[in-house]
Amino acid sequence: MILELIEKHHLSPDQCYMVGDKLIDAEAGRNAGILSAIVRGHAHPDFPSFKTLLEFAQSLKK
Repeated sequence: MILELIEKHHLSPDQCYMVGDKLIDAEAGRNAGILSAIVRGHAHPDFPSFKTLLEFAQSLKK
């Protein structure tokens, strides 16, 4: 489904993020070839983790 949306909306995978609150969400993004992050979930060493969606969004400005 992620790949279909990328193609449908002509997105560049290297500019896309999958953000979720579970490890399975981040893994789905990684499997689709896009960057992934976990918000409000359990931290995992393979993915950036943020306390809030705002904290994640602010990290994109850097």
